Amino acid sequence: INLLIYFLVPIILMGVFIIFINKGYTPLRTRLLKQNVKNNYKIQSDKNNKNSSPLKGLYIKEIKKYFSNSMYVINTAFGCVIMIIIVLAMLLFNEDLIGQLGNMSEALKTNIFLVLSMFCALSSTTNASISLEGKSLWIMKSIPVTPIRIYLSKIMVNLTILVPTVIISATFFGIYLNLSLDKMILLYVIPLAYSVFISILGLLLNLIFPKFDFDNEMRVIKQSLPVVLTMIIGLIMVMLPFTLLNGNMLLIAIIMIIIDIALVITLKTYGERKFIKL
Repeated sequence: INLLIYFLVPIILMGVFIIFINKGYTPLRTRLLKQNVKNNYKIQSDKNNKNSSPLKGLYIKEIKKYFSNSMYVINTAFGCVIMIIIVLAMLLFNEDLIGQLGNMSEALKTNIFLVLSMFCALSSTTNASISLEGKSLWIMKSIPVTPIRIYLSKIMVNLTILVPTVIISATFFGIYLNLSLDKMILLYVIPLAYSVFISILGLLLNLIFPKFDFDNEMRVIKQSLPVVLTMIIGLIMVMLPFTLLNGNMLLIAIIMIIIDIALVITLKTYGERKFIKL
C-alpha cells in the first residue's frame, strides 16, 4: 500500500498541474494580451497624465511574451508549480510528515539549503530570451533605451517566477524545521542569490551563443547551447560550494553575492558591447 501511495502521489500532482494548465492557461493568456479601449478618454494635465517608465513598459512586454508561449512556461515554471504544490500538500494534508520535518537532523536541514538552491539554479527563462527575439531583434535595438534596461526587463521575468516560490518555500521549511533566525535569513538569501546568478548567467550565455535562425521555438527553449550550458554550470555552481565549504552557509552566501556583483558588472560592460554587435 505504501509503495502504491509512493507512485500515486507524483502522478496525482502531475495530473493536477495538467488540469491547471488545461483550464487556466488560455484565460490567463487572454487577459494578459487583451487591451481595453475606452471611448470616453479625456486629455488631462501633464501632472496627472504620467507615462510609465521604459523599464516598466519593457517588463510588461516581456511578461506578456513569456505567458504567450505555453511551452516556454511549462519548461521554465513547472518546477516552481510543483514546489508550491508539494509545500501546500505537506502543510494541509500530512501533519505526521510535518512533525517529522521538525525533528530532522542538522545534515538534513543543510540539505534544504541545497535543494532550494539547486531548484533556483536550474530554473532560467533568460537563457533563451535573446534568441526568441528572432528576426525582430532590430526592433529591440532601435528603441531609445539602453541595453541594460532591456536586460533588466528579461531578468525580472525570471525573478518574477523564482522569488515568490523561494519566499513561500523558505518560509515553510524554515518554520517547520525550527531553524534559528540566522539560518532562516540565509535560507532566503542563498536561494535568492542563486536566482539572480542564474538569471544573469543565462542572459550572458544567450548573448554569447545566440540562435536566431530557428524554424521552431522549441529548439531554442529546450535544445539550444545556452540552455544546456546554463543547466550544467548552474548545477556545478550549487554542488561545488556546498561540497567544498562543508555546508558553511554564511560563506556560501557571501561568495554568491560577490559572484552576482561580478556578473552585473560583466553584463553592464561586455553585455552592452555584445548587444550592439548582434
